[in-house]
Parts: sequence; C-alpha cells; structure tokens
Amino acid sequence: MIRKSQWKFVATIMSILLFIFGVIYFGIHGFTENSVAKMASSNIENIVDTYKPFPNNPASSDIQPNGLIFFIEDKTLVCDTLAFSEDEINALYEKLNDDIPLSSIEKEGNVFYSIRQISGQKALIATSMRNYVKVINETRHNLLFAMILIYLILFLVVYLISFKVFAPIKNALEKQKQFISDASHELKTPITIISASTDVITGENNSQWVSNIKTQTDRLTTLVSDMLTLAKMDEKQVPLKIETFNLSNEILDTILPFEALAFEKNKNLIINVDKDVELTGDKQSIKKITSILIDNAIKHASVGGEIVINLKKENKQITFSVYNTGSTIKEENANKIFERFYRSDESRSRESGGSGLGLAIAKSICEVNKWKISAKSKLNEFMTITVLITDNKKR
Repeated sequence: MIRKSQWKFVATIMSILLFIFGVIYFGIHGFTENSVAKMASSNIENIVDTYKPFPNNPASSDIQPNGLIFFIEDKTLVCDTLAFSEDEINALYEKLNDDIPLSSIEKEGNVFYSIRQISGQKALIATSMRNYVKVINETRHNLLFAMILIYLILFLVVYLISFKVFAPIKNALEKQKQFISDASHELKTPITIISASTDVITGENNSQWVSNIKTQTDRLTTLVSDMLTLAKMDEKQVPLKIETFNLSNEILDTILPFEALAFEKNKNLIINVDKDVELTGDKQSIKKITSILIDNAIKHASVGGEIVINLKKENKQITFSVYNTGSTIKEENANKIFERFYRSDESRSRESGGSGLGLAIAKSICEVNKWKISAKSKLNEFMTITVLITDNKKR
C-alpha cells in the first residue's frame, strides 16, 4: 500500500512538472513562430520600400537579402538566388493562380509572400526565412533536450525524496501492523481459556448470561483470527502454493457445507459453475475467498431471497461472482465494503456475527494473488461481488 502511495506521489509531482514544462516549451514554440511571422512581414515591407529598379534592366536591380520580387504583368523576376531554390520559386509561381488578397501575408514552407503594388505594377513579394527557422529549430531542439534531461534528473530527485516523505508513514504502519499482530497473539490465550471455562459452566448452569458470554467469546475468537490473518498478509507471511487443479470441483466442495446453512436461514442457494475449469494458482486462496463471499452473501441476503454463485470461463478469462438479493449498501459505496471494519448497518452486522474483516481479507487475498475484486450494489435490491481470477500460467 505504501509503495503504491509512493508511486502515486511521484506520478502526481512528475505530471505537474510535465504540464509546466509543456506549457513552457509550447509557449516558446508559439512565441518563436509569431516572431518569425513578424520578422517576415518586416522583411517584405523593407523589400517594397528599398526596391529601386535599374532603368534598362529591372531584373538586375538590387534587392534585400533573402528577398524576391516577381512582376506579374511582364513576368520579370528579381531574386536573391542564394536564398531561394528552384522548387521554392516554382511553388510561388503556382500560388499566382490563387486568389490572394492584396497586402495579406501568406506562408509556403519557410517562404512568406504577399501581393503588392511596386512601381505601378502588381508584384509578388517573398522573403525566405530558412536561415532564421534553422537557427530557431536548432535552439528549440537543444531546449527540448535540456528539458528532457532536467525532467529525468527531477524524476530521480522526486523519487529519492519520496522515500524520506513516506518514511514516517511507513514506520507508523509497520508499528501498527506489529501491534495488531502482537495484540492478537496475546488475546488468543485468554479468549481460549474463557471459552473453555464457559463450556464447563454451560454444562452446569445453562443460563442466558452464560450463553451471552459464550456468544461474545466466539465473536472475539473470530475477530482475533481475522486480525491475525490480515496481519500475516500485510507482512507478506502467507506463502502461495502454486499448483494446477480443478477449480470447479474446489468451489463446489467449498459450497457444500453452506447449503444446509442457507436452507436453515430460508435462503435459496443457486449454483451455476462451469464444469472442469482448470486453474494454476493457490488452492487455499480459492477456498478461503469462496467461503468468505458465500458466508457474506448468506448473512446479508434478504429472508426468502436468492444467493447465486457463478463460475464462468470465457475467452480464457475466469470470473467468479456471488450475488445475493437485498442490500444495505448504496451504489456509490459498493467498494467500501472491502475496507476494514466497514459497516453500512451497525445493528444488522452485529446480529449477523460478522467481524467486519471478512471482505477485507478477501481483498487482501486478491492482492496477494494479483486478482481483481469489485462490488456492485443497488440499495434494498441486490449485491454482487465479482473476482477476476488470473491463471499463473498466463503471467
């Protein structure tokens, strides 16, 4: 959990930095593009203002560097031949067929052009910005490289800082886990003694008070056992025994003891399990999570209602789900049931005898096995808990 939170912290910081760097880079990109356009417009104005034709040969007249003038009527070209390629000049000739508004500035590649009046004639004026664009592009590429390098350095810095930021939280959680584990171990012995003593007293005096003590002792035993299970999972002390087995048979065997319980509580148990579904994974995890989900469904299903257990394999995806009619969970709170000690209805949970940890254990089992668990609920209508089971052979 701490590891995931740490990576979320790093991802959040780096996303913010990426956004800032993106704004800076594209801001500079837009600024340089605008600057080139303004410089091109200024160059075109200078070409028009400084043009002085030679009386005998206008084509040999002086022109501003990177400039071009093509007189449309007499087809005379005055050009800085070093600035324009033949292809660029031909492309400009083709633009004469377009309806270009007078004095508007257009762009073709690295060439900016406009139609103006010069010496009483209509002419196409162009300026090549190739050299400027080349310098700007090189600068932008260097800037991009520098920003990527800085970003990677910042990633490393943020990653290292995250260890320091989360160190106190990690230590606190470790102490909490250790406390729960130690407290659970310490509680086991006195609870066992109380339970045994209560059994002896019950034989001699079967009163309501003794019965209450026995009931609450059993609840404490379940709670301590669940706390120990969670503590072991948190500390990664639950080894997985990976083997290939018949998943359908294991689930059916696990369901069997619950049929009598469902009948006793006037609830209809419906089983839809695909035959001979094989799984490579931990058999005990399957048994435990099946027991937890069915037990939860029986406890919370409406009286006379249905509990539907499904195991389906479609396109190599194994889906195990448990549905029950009746629910005290609102749709938006469905996945909160996997939180430890979460109770939507305090009185109902107490009556059912649950510890509030069963579904939290189910979630931990899924996390250990890299399965996905989710819940869907509609208040007073139904609850469905679904587990997407991953085969270890396909990892």
